[in-house]
Amino acid sequence: MEEKEKRILVYGASGKLYGGIESFLMNMNEHMSKSCVFDYVFVGDDCIHRQRIAARGGRVYAVTSYRKNPIRFLLDSWKVASLARKDHDTAYFNLFSMCHITAVLMSVLFKYRIVLHAHNNNIPNKSKLYHGLHRFCRWLLSAMDCVRLTNSESSAVFMFGKKTVQKKKITLIYNAIDVQAFRFSPQVRKSIREELQLEGSFVVGFAGRLSTQKNPVFLMDLFSCIHQKNPNAVFLVAGDGEYRSYLEERAKKQGFWDCMRLVGRREDMPALYWAMDCFVLPSLFEGLGIVLVEAQAAGLCCFASAHVIPSMVQCSKESLYFLSLDAPVENWAEEILKQATVHRDREAWNDVVQASPFQIEKEAKKLERRLRS
Repeated sequence: MEEKEKRILVYGASGKLYGGIESFLMNMNEHMSKSCVFDYVFVGDDCIHRQRIAARGGRVYAVTSYRKNPIRFLLDSWKVASLARKDHDTAYFNLFSMCHITAVLMSVLFKYRIVLHAHNNNIPNKSKLYHGLHRFCRWLLSAMDCVRLTNSESSAVFMFGKKTVQKKKITLIYNAIDVQAFRFSPQVRKSIREELQLEGSFVVGFAGRLSTQKNPVFLMDLFSCIHQKNPNAVFLVAGDGEYRSYLEERAKKQGFWDCMRLVGRREDMPALYWAMDCFVLPSLFEGLGIVLVEAQAAGLCCFASAHVIPSMVQCSKESLYFLSLDAPVENWAEEILKQATVHRDREAWNDVVQASPFQIEKEAKKLERRLRS
């Protein structure tokens, strides 16, 4: 017997970007029952996800940016919450920080069932006022009767507070992927390397938003050091963001622009991972780092910032190495060139991830149960 349709009002994703949260939400919903439909609230009219959302029967609601017009933002948010309440009883918030909870409070007034999902474990390089507002809003919501989800223990503590985590049940939802979709293909690797003129190169890869969070200055220092040690090295960057022009200018200024491949946002991420020889993610903060799960499933040797990215993302000690951001970039470069140049059976590493908890079929059903009940 088919379940009754359940429409979920989803907040926290961007209509203009395709990052970790957007990837997580859309992939998970596509692996849920067809009766569970995500309707998204986006800031601004632009939405690159409309076709994918519509394919699942979802809707898109647009609100004005609060930076552009705070009053209009409040009016739009009230209108959406009021309109959607007719056929939604659950509002699902995917949180990067606790500073923006206006829509949460509005949803409480309209008697929605509230689901809060923690996706981040820090917000460095922000003002004391921002951090103070985060802590105040966290305290304000601490007594709320709601469903609390997280992608890691550190995200739960940061977003909900240690006392709340200790007193209340927090459900861990793994940032799962379709592991089989990333199973290594030597034929596609050859094709994509030809397309991007990577033949004979040692390809260092990165995927994600080009933002402060991903530590772009360190990334470029690291690649510069790797290139000095191995002139055949090429840096393949998938993603877009405010730091793209910095990467371009830095590469041109230091004379290795010909060794950069800035491919922007791509839909063929498995193929790009297969074209790479290793993967780096030296983030300053990270709720989990779903790209690391994808890269390991693609059979890549990965390197990430220690004590920043949760260790639970490591499917094997031989597939993901943690290095300190306090260490010189030379140490990172040497470890990368030492470990990533060792021959590995990339298909076999997909099996390792298959045996991990990052299975989307299981986690999507688990998330759906929490959203329904």
